[in-house]
Amino acid sequence: MADAFAAGEVSAAKAALVSEVIAQCSGEGRDGERAEVEQALVVKAKKASLEDLRHAGRQVLASWDVDHTLEREQRVHEARFLHFKETVDGMVAVNGLLDPVCAAPLIAFLDARVRAGFAHKRDAGDTSRDPREAGWMRVDALADLARHGLRCTQPGTAASTTVVVRVSEEALRTGLGVGDCDSMATPLTAKQLRLMAVDAQILPMVCGGDSLPMDLGRAVRFFTPAQRLALIERDGGCAFCHAPAAWCDAHHVNEWDRDHGETNLSDGLMLCTRCHHRLHDDGWTVRTSATEVWFIPPASVDPTRTPIQGGKHALEIHPPQAPPQAA
Repeated sequence: MADAFAAGEVSAAKAALVSEVIAQCSGEGRDGERAEVEQALVVKAKKASLEDLRHAGRQVLASWDVDHTLEREQRVHEARFLHFKETVDGMVAVNGLLDPVCAAPLIAFLDARVRAGFAHKRDAGDTSRDPREAGWMRVDALADLARHGLRCTQPGTAASTTVVVRVSEEALRTGLGVGDCDSMATPLTAKQLRLMAVDAQILPMVCGGDSLPMDLGRAVRFFTPAQRLALIERDGGCAFCHAPAAWCDAHHVNEWDRDHGETNLSDGLMLCTRCHHRLHDDGWTVRTSATEVWFIPPASVDPTRTPIQGGKHALEIHPPQAPPQAA
């Protein structure tokens, strides 16, 4: 990392971040592993944004010392609290800290309500803008959730919001290992993910299998919920800027009406609204398969038109291989 920084290949902020991650990778007899991690992070730092590099660092630390991660999870669980205080003007101030198990379904629910609220405004032709609107929608959604709980005779028994957690079958069975949740940036141990699964809707995802119809061809224009989950699994949210999945829509790479695109995973792409317009307006080319996404910049952005890997693979610390050729 020192060599890369001295050569001007990485910024001071990225160098400091990688140095901090490596400093926390302690343990006797693991110098070789530590060197491999540092080399992989340096490769990532040269290409990735600071936020994507921070994500890779969290994954490294969570996997490096699972026992420490378990201790941290127990510590934050015990530190959770929520406090309400009425102010002199009649408002109620809210202060608190939530552990991931409590926060993930709440964030997923509120994000879904905000997304639906803005979609309703757009469909109604409402073009007004107020930076506080998302905050208003979250407050209203939280109040609605509480009212529902007060009326419901068996609160918490039905799964109405899908919280996507990702972990290997072995880790889920044994409780050993690390996974992640779409609603949280912090990696979670399998033990924590198993706790989250107790009162959640579990969806086994078999892309291309018989359990869910993933490829619909020209028969249907809109992607199904099952297809959307499969695209989120591949793209991790916005395939271009990595915004949360709740901010994104599933789009056809080849437009359904103009280009006769098909409603298949290989022709689908998760994008936030900003990146969707950016790709169209600036002339980017997209190459997708059921497992990978590549963005080819226009000559005005990069004269060499070197492909850039998108989706979840772009966040991995190992460099991508064999990009497709630019058209």
